[in-house]
Amino acid sequence: MPPTDAVYFKSMTVRNIRCFRDEPQMLDLTDHDGTPAMWTLILGDNGVGKTTLLQSLGYIWWLWYLGRSLIANGQVKTLGAGWGLSLPPNWRSEQGDPYIQLEFGSGTDPNAAPISVGFLFGEKSLNTEIDDGNVPDVFVCGYGPDRSLTRTSECHSEHSVSSLYETDEHPLVNSRTWLRELDYSASKKSDVQSMMKARLKQVKETLIDLLPDVSDIRITQPSRKKPEPEVEFRTPYGWVELSGVAYGYQSLVAWVVDFAYRLFERYPDSDDPLAEPAICLVDELDLHLHPSWQRDVMAFLSQKFPRTQFIATVHSPLVVQAAPSVNANVAVLRRVQGEPFDHVVIDNDPEIIRSWRLDQLLASDLFATVRGPITPRNPAVQEKIDERRKILSKPKLTKRDRERLAEIAQEIDVVPVTETQDHQEIQELIKKSYELLAKEKDGS
Repeated sequence: MPPTDAVYFKSMTVRNIRCFRDEPQMLDLTDHDGTPAMWTLILGDNGVGKTTLLQSLGYIWWLWYLGRSLIANGQVKTLGAGWGLSLPPNWRSEQGDPYIQLEFGSGTDPNAAPISVGFLFGEKSLNTEIDDGNVPDVFVCGYGPDRSLTRTSECHSEHSVSSLYETDEHPLVNSRTWLRELDYSASKKSDVQSMMKARLKQVKETLIDLLPDVSDIRITQPSRKKPEPEVEFRTPYGWVELSGVAYGYQSLVAWVVDFAYRLFERYPDSDDPLAEPAICLVDELDLHLHPSWQRDVMAFLSQKFPRTQFIATVHSPLVVQAAPSVNANVAVLRRVQGEPFDHVVIDNDPEIIRSWRLDQLLASDLFATVRGPITPRNPAVQEKIDERRKILSKPKLTKRDRERLAEIAQEIDVVPVTETQDHQEIQELIKKSYELLAKEKDGS
């Protein structure tokens, strides 16, 4: 359940945005109680608009953030081109003016009418729709798939969603520089020394808990050999500089440190800024993560950022398998074939996945595409099973058919024995083949 005193996203409706055509599509961001879900996973094939939805969430919030004071006071209903708030040209559909509506809500009363902000993007203006001028104060951060470490130390809070679109002009906070600054402030006597010590300790503990095989983090003292302090991680192989750890580590450190930095900036007087309300958009959450990380990453983030609403795109069935453990909402984007062009619909109520195995998830409708479902078997085995089914579908088997069935049964039988549903199905196919061959032999 979300905190009752915090405001989060409840839904977003898009129309005429890229692959989402003239029929409005709503992304449900609530749980089964109708309150904002603290986790929403967006699934779908490549190119079906997962990133577009995250960018739309970030963009609509950014527009509201820029104009909220005027909108809230009822002074503005149409924002002209002078505001610089036009929609990116490649977002527009050919079928009409793009429209995005965002609904906010809290955990206080799931039956209460949500706060709604809508933007209709005309050719020269941007029309807004807002109920009663009641604009909530929410904090949103967004992270695109390019989450590399940066060398610049410049970071502005108004760029909190910019990495969803580009990283060159608005990079993430420099993790190395910020950790060194925290360490320096924590070592000097001042009226903020104790606070800086607490922040440094909190960030270190967060990264140590996050990164497998990292047991400690230190900021080195300047020396003749290394005149600048370095951030180093203690690994089973010794102390390694941040720039030298694996890219999966760097990617996680880059966005988690940036998010922590922004929370500290947003809530400077809080005893625990990481536990304050926020919304975090992450594109390809499972990128560069080992399978064991993919399964555990949501639980970790929920523990470290307990009042953050996470909305993320993923490809990994391991992340989806862990969804019930954090009561995650799951939405699937499906491509629908049409004329003259295909379009995408949002399925907010996909199959139940609780207790499913990985092979069941992969073969389910959750990961199916227009090319068909994914088979968890290797292609060679699947080809033989398909051949066997084709032979058995014949009304009458020839001698060669029976010989080929025996060959396939032998070939499939060398698959290592496991406790998966695939193995059980293969064994049933083998058994049925032998029974059929034996029956025909007895009858001949």
